[in-house]
Amino acid sequence: MNSAVESTSKETAVSKADIRTHSVFYLTGCFRAGKWVSIFGDWIYWFIVSWYVLSATQSGIQLGILLMIWALPPVLIIPFQSIIALTGGRKSVVVLIGLTRAVVVFGFTGLLANNAFQIWIPYAATAIMAFCGAISHSISCNVFTATKPDEPVQATANKEQTLFDCCAMFGIIAGGVLYDWLGIVSGLRTCAVIYIVAAGLKIIIALVSDRGATAQPRTEPDKFFTELKTGWNYYRTHRWLFHILFFFALSIILLWPYMTIFLPFVFKILLNSGSFTPALIQGSFWAGVIIGYTVISQLGIKGRIRSSISNSYLCIVLILFLATVPLSRIFKPDLTTWSISVIYIMLAIFFGITMASLNIQINTLIGIKLPYNIRKFALAVWRTVVLASIPIGFLIGGYLTAVIPMYWLFMLAALGVLLISIRLGRMMEIREIQPVEGEAALLDQK
Repeated sequence: MNSAVESTSKETAVSKADIRTHSVFYLTGCFRAGKWVSIFGDWIYWFIVSWYVLSATQSGIQLGILLMIWALPPVLIIPFQSIIALTGGRKSVVVLIGLTRAVVVFGFTGLLANNAFQIWIPYAATAIMAFCGAISHSISCNVFTATKPDEPVQATANKEQTLFDCCAMFGIIAGGVLYDWLGIVSGLRTCAVIYIVAAGLKIIIALVSDRGATAQPRTEPDKFFTELKTGWNYYRTHRWLFHILFFFALSIILLWPYMTIFLPFVFKILLNSGSFTPALIQGSFWAGVIIGYTVISQLGIKGRIRSSISNSYLCIVLILFLATVPLSRIFKPDLTTWSISVIYIMLAIFFGITMASLNIQINTLIGIKLPYNIRKFALAVWRTVVLASIPIGFLIGGYLTAVIPMYWLFMLAALGVLLISIRLGRMMEIREIQPVEGEAALLDQK
């Protein structure tokens, strides 16, 4: 009799445990879905506002300033990222941030509906949106780690990166469609509704107590700068690593404006095109990134990844040279807007594939060459410099559209990347890099 009662109580306990496990899994899944819906909305907002600023001002400089404002907050919060991620009630903070962003977008659309356009309005709205997004991303990543500790870290990182690339691809294309079909006001209102939906999905996670989260060590700002100094000293004493960091950051400054400033400038200012075509081109770039990571991970199993970093740069040089063809006086009169669009879509796909390959090659080299005890500090420097290069590239790229014809901008970018390829190709540390098979090729890809 007692054994039967004990058996029944054990079954009841197991059943309750299963219910709690499934509940946590369901709630965590809702939070994850809310995160990706929010990122999808970010890319819609990013494209709609950037295209609107370019259309309203007819200025690449203004577009470059806007994109710099968008890219700057993730750099500024790096020293405080751990404190932000581990703040009390962080899940509620993420929900409030999502609602705040919806309010900001609704306020922005209200001003636009009343024809109260001034250039500081999209600047201010974008600054708030970017800071909120950077804080929300820091907290969300920590929540995911805490609520699902048994999932392999690298498998999670690869899934997260693929989902991010998909959100970028579909978000940009959706932004182009919304702007073309509905206009700036209705397009941004749709974006605000998306933020509200994302906040609604995230609010469910508040039912899961933070007390069950895995404790993570805080990194105070002074400790971060100490680690940054340690890593920088390592770069100073290892010139080959410093050269790779310098030239990789320089290539970011040269290449990021290509898809985000130069091509939109070509289609809006030179070809007077609608928003859908450049959105499709930019979305094709992210499709190429997804294809690149997927194909390289599969081919790596068979040991077919033999291209060096310098070869990846040479492919980028070729793409940039081909991008000048539709702009040349020889071919431009004979090409329609549609044929030019098809050319740039194909180039964008190959550009995305090449950038994925380059990213894997660079991170493979860093992973092989850096000693384990110094890797944390060196990667902190690497990440900070790379993130800081993006807003610098936007600002410089926007300025150059006002002083150099677009045809020569592509040519100069290709020449700069060619010089980087030649310099890196002569470094013995890059020549000695060995292909990494399978999923190992994707380690630390971001």
